[in-house]
Amino acid sequence: NIRDKYWEASGRPMAEEQFRNRTKAQNGEVPSNDAGIDLTPAVFDALGLPGPVNTRQTHVDWEFA
Repeated sequence: NIRDKYWEASGRPMAEEQFRNRTKAQNGEVPSNDAGIDLTPAVFDALGLPGPVNTRQTHVDWEFA
């Protein structure tokens, strides 16, 4: 989803519900995970999360500042 202004409405990214309900996202595909944000391989490295590139997953707690 490239047009998901979740901060203006529900406060949750659309991908979470689309993944849970197996409904299509804006690109016409069902999300493969419930990630509301994508982290780059460099961020995973900086966080010390092991594993091959594009296979690592983690949960991130975040909030608006």
